[in-house]
Amino acid sequence: MIEQQEKNFHGLEGVASKAWPFDIKKGNDTLAILVHGFTGTPYDLWVLADFLSVNHVDVVVPLLAGHGGSTKRLAASSADDWINSLEKYLLENLGKYKRIFFVGYSFGANLSFNLTIKYKEHITGVISLGLPIFMRNERRIRLLLPLAKIFKKTYKKYWLSEEDEHNMKDEGRHNHIPINSIIYFYNFIDEHTKKELAQITVPVLVIHSRDDLVSDPYSSEFLFANLSGTRDKHLFILNKDEHNVIDNTRRDFIFTKTLEFIKHH
Repeated sequence: MIEQQEKNFHGLEGVASKAWPFDIKKGNDTLAILVHGFTGTPYDLWVLADFLSVNHVDVVVPLLAGHGGSTKRLAASSADDWINSLEKYLLENLGKYKRIFFVGYSFGANLSFNLTIKYKEHITGVISLGLPIFMRNERRIRLLLPLAKIFKKTYKKYWLSEEDEHNMKDEGRHNHIPINSIIYFYNFIDEHTKKELAQITVPVLVIHSRDDLVSDPYSSEFLFANLSGTRDKHLFILNKDEHNVIDNTRRDFIFTKTLEFIKHH
């Protein structure tokens, strides 16, 4: 059982309270910036934030622009807005810590790698959890996106139960995703992630679930193979099917590896 830590929340109008960005700062010399995924929120990272704080790592958990509220709010944001909002949190903490790490969950890892290239002199390392580069049903999704943009405004996560939908709303996550946002998501992967990996020079820890139903684990294998700018890289593919590696049954292993990576660099 991980002891829950007191969090300093930053309330935002139009954003569910569980989705508010927060920090846990206790004067440590190491900072971890935990970055949630596409259509996710900081709530997804509460337990990991508690774990790192208990182990003497200060934590900042941003909210990406457009996330945490209405579908209309998300639709009004772009990939540039997402990366700019994350960069703002990084800039606020530069010069205040001896070491700074990005811990990116899902698409949060893609954004983290992009900013690491821009601020490589300031980032000590990156932990990538369930990075998406290749999605399950990739060809079908890309084939249908241009048509979907014409005939639909949003895509509904059809597999969710009523309870799931209620919980997602309470946590500020989305069960309806704007088609435009999905296009921004894919464009960022194509124009940045796939093209920039060789520019990463800092240490990297990569973790993925083998039967991830959202992001194909080949994404992390591709990432690892193309990190030609660093020799300090580590890959773990877990025998579990959850996309959310943070809530998966091997969470203790994931948290331990994350902490070891931070403490050893």
